[in-house]
Amino acid sequence: MADKFRWGIIGPGNIAKAFATGLTVVEGAEIVAVGGRNMDKVNAFADEFGPNAKRYNSYKEVAEDPSVDAVYIAALNPFHFENIMLCIENGKAVLCEKPMCLNYSQAQKAVAAARAKKVFLMEAIWSRFLPIYDTVHEWIRDGKIGEIRMAQANLGFNAPWKDGDRHIAPELGGGSIMDVGVYNLAFLRDVIGAEPVKVQSTAVLGATGVDYRTWATLEYPGGVLASATTSIDTDMPQDGWIYGSKATIHLKNYWRTTSAALIPPWHSKEEPTVVEAGWLKNGYEYEAMEVQKQVRAGNTESPRMPLDESLAFAKTIQEMRDNWGVKFPGEEA
Repeated sequence: MADKFRWGIIGPGNIAKAFATGLTVVEGAEIVAVGGRNMDKVNAFADEFGPNAKRYNSYKEVAEDPSVDAVYIAALNPFHFENIMLCIENGKAVLCEKPMCLNYSQAQKAVAAARAKKVFLMEAIWSRFLPIYDTVHEWIRDGKIGEIRMAQANLGFNAPWKDGDRHIAPELGGGSIMDVGVYNLAFLRDVIGAEPVKVQSTAVLGATGVDYRTWATLEYPGGVLASATTSIDTDMPQDGWIYGSKATIHLKNYWRTTSAALIPPWHSKEEPTVVEAGWLKNGYEYEAMEVQKQVRAGNTESPRMPLDESLAFAKTIQEMRDNWGVKFPGEEA
């Protein structure tokens, strides 16, 4: 492989801009192709992040470009699966924005295809790679909080969505669980170290028929309990908590945090231990580094964000939506 790691971008929107900003500090990273349905956006994106990149009026051309080593898919939710399959068919490593697919069935097919073709595939849950989590895992591994007994993950915000906005449009795979729910599941899986054995959830559906607010309780092996809340119409602290038999870990804004607090028991006179771990740029650089590292090593999955976990997230979200009666256009009733 060339010294440069050559990225193709599918879907040059705001998330892709954040990713491309992170790429500016990733060694060897270069954007060589940008594809989208709106050439004004494609050109504006390329002008800013890849002046020498090829500019395509389709996603297909990015996947077929022989100069591309890996493709970052940042198109809207309904277009993730078809672009993953297109890239895999053309032997391109794939980093796809969360949720990796619109539903569990698509996720199964995408993972099966990647494994059959021996092509790298990873869901872009950027928070999984933030440096502060090295400290969190060290605290857990060293027994600083004792036995994990409970955990919480909350992620919600309020915005005046316009008609047709992707956050609330069923035809665009909208809803709070599809937008931010996977962050909660990924956080809980990461710190607890297991998949839930039981999930109970409820949701409030908005006028468009997708979930605007959700609440889930999850039970993990060994009697570990957790709660996860999401919202796209209510502001809430976006915090993660890990409660142990000896101490507690608190991560403010856990999905984009640069600090963690180790909090002693309530009866202790000790002060919390706070650790800071800043970013090189905006935090998105770390998932890109992981892709480049694994692809260059000849690996087809990331040990930090394995495909089996993405499948588990997709299955849990699917079961939640089925329970609420939330279906997207084209899905079976």
